[in-house]
Amino acid sequence: MSSPTEIPSYERLGPKRLRLPDVIAQSVGFIGPVFSSAFVIPLVVGVISATGKGGGVASPLSVIIAAIGIFAIGWIVSSYAKQVHAAGSLYDYVTRGLGDRMGAAAGTLYYGGVLVLLIGLLLLIGGYIQSTLAAEFSVNPLPSWVWTLILIAIIAAIMYFGVRLSTRSQLTLALVSMIVVLIFFISVIVKLGSANSFKPFNPSSASQGWSGIFFGVLYGVLLFVGFETAANLAEETPHPKRHIPVAVLGSAGIAVTFYALATYVEVAGFHYSLKAITSAAAAPLFALGAPKTLGGYGSTWIDRGLELVVLFDMLAVAIGCAVSASRGMFAMARDRRLPRSLALVSKRHGTPLGATIFITVTSLIVLLMNQYWTGLFALPKTPHYFAMFAWGSTFGGFALIVVYLLMSVGALRSFAKSPGGSIRISAVVGILVTGGAIFGSFYKVTNPTILAPWFAVVLFGLGLAGTGLWPGRPAASLELADLSSAASAGPGLQSAAAGAVATKAEAGRAMATRASSESRPARDVLPIRQQIGKLDTEGRLLDFMLLVMRLILGWVFIYHGSQKLFGAFGGYGLKGTGGYMASLGLHPGLLWATVGGLIEFVGGIGMLAGLGARIWGLLQFGDMLVAILAVNWANGLISEKAAGGFEINLALGALALSIVVLGPGGWSLDRVLGFERALGIDRWKRRVARPAVPVVPKVGAEPEPSADPER
Repeated sequence: MSSPTEIPSYERLGPKRLRLPDVIAQSVGFIGPVFSSAFVIPLVVGVISATGKGGGVASPLSVIIAAIGIFAIGWIVSSYAKQVHAAGSLYDYVTRGLGDRMGAAAGTLYYGGVLVLLIGLLLLIGGYIQSTLAAEFSVNPLPSWVWTLILIAIIAAIMYFGVRLSTRSQLTLALVSMIVVLIFFISVIVKLGSANSFKPFNPSSASQGWSGIFFGVLYGVLLFVGFETAANLAEETPHPKRHIPVAVLGSAGIAVTFYALATYVEVAGFHYSLKAITSAAAAPLFALGAPKTLGGYGSTWIDRGLELVVLFDMLAVAIGCAVSASRGMFAMARDRRLPRSLALVSKRHGTPLGATIFITVTSLIVLLMNQYWTGLFALPKTPHYFAMFAWGSTFGGFALIVVYLLMSVGALRSFAKSPGGSIRISAVVGILVTGGAIFGSFYKVTNPTILAPWFAVVLFGLGLAGTGLWPGRPAASLELADLSSAASAGPGLQSAAAGAVATKAEAGRAMATRASSESRPARDVLPIRQQIGKLDTEGRLLDFMLLVMRLILGWVFIYHGSQKLFGAFGGYGLKGTGGYMASLGLHPGLLWATVGGLIEFVGGIGMLAGLGARIWGLLQFGDMLVAILAVNWANGLISEKAAGGFEINLALGALALSIVVLGPGGWSLDRVLGFERALGIDRWKRRVARPAVPVVPKVGAEPEPSADPER
């Protein structure tokens, strides 16, 4: 047991080598202004939005109004960044404003969203390379999945070998692509000559009036997502207090200038005609770069050059996502909000090795899903890799917007006593803008895209529930002096940052105070197991209920697994089930039938016996998730159709997830054989209550053994 004055050991990243251009490159690279200009601006115009509404000809005005909200959010990020210099960025900011539980849930949603966005983008880039080579040069050297596999390897190498390699790669790719496209935009404006007009900046030009401009603003906010990710590099720059605020606000300024110009060119270049913009909505930048004979302002080689620099910018976005996700996961794992293995750092390069491995493995798994589950999030007449990207980008964008909202709400509390009203005004503006963007993510959005924001809500709920089971430890940003600054903090943050800059004596007193209050854990992080423990001190009721849950799950899954594998109980057997799986878009059907049957049959036996119950519970939860998405989702929760709704699958999945979280209980082989205890995950050990007041041993007395078996 550590002494009361001993400060816990926290994992650290490598040396502080980054300069201002590096952190700016992270934010600008993540934003991807060239990539967004090529594909996303039609959403702001309203020609591809689910609502059919947008800024129309006045879309540049929508972008400028959206930028006001972005600068408000950027001001909040900058204010936090002057005080918090940890890699967790928005996770730490929300924690400061709304408490540990909300902070951990927000971090789970934020970095989960970034990871999903990254994987969707990698799939898109692989398909983009393959289709562009085939269309432009009539060659097809590699299938799209191989290109994606190569990209995954490159991203993993960049993350492993050092953050400076990551930021310099982003800087080069983003700078080259932006310069080339800016030159092209200027050339289009010059060729327009007298056709140039201030019409796109006049509200009366919007065919749908202020309503259309409002929806254009909601969609325009999505153009700037990721502008704050320079804050993830705060631990790796020697001057985070100066560099991060400049990078965040500077990147927002660069982006709004670029987007305003791009939106103007794409509106004016199509002669202010929504019909013309609609006809080129799939890729308006490339339509403008086409030869004059095709209605463009360029040539074949100019168009190919634009395709190349768009690829460069997509790569910069992917690197930015990977850097942000790896640093954020590392920071949360360091605070024990995620498995501590994700906090593993490379001794040689000082990079987050555990998070890098997790991101790489997850990307490979989704790549396999994209190949063998072609019905997942499928869109009509659309390559599956693009459907996956569309879903992933919607999920990621929504996740980040929700966290912006939470940070803005928390800022009202964090900076409540700060002099002046700029932060509070920024918080209110941020709440209004992000609230509107969240509304736009749901309004009239159809299946399967509508699944993305709902899945994000579920992920946030899981993150919130997880904090009750794994409350973590004090945030590194509060415990490590160089990760927090109280010297110039506003009154609202000084108390939160004081522990991070305390002297050793002060830190010792703080740790002693925490030790004396261990008998009454902080209300904000009280574990669920302790709450249940108040009702069931011996744990027998819990053991009984877990046994009942396992018996139900075991029998149901054995029944359905027997149908799939052996044709028992009126089932189709492997061949028939494989054919049915293939009809759902799960290819090869026989493989899916075999995997599903084994998870259900063998996993059901394991669940009955309580052997490997957590592992089987996780697999069975995934099995039910696949069933919901592939079979029952379109029918709704409850349906009279033959396939039925997904209420049964939802209930079984929830039970399986409960076993994953709570464990199999005392009446299981896992407990009897000591497997969970050997792995250090047996979280339901009987505890002896600590005295309400710490007992100070007499001088010279032998220390008593700890009553807590986990210690």
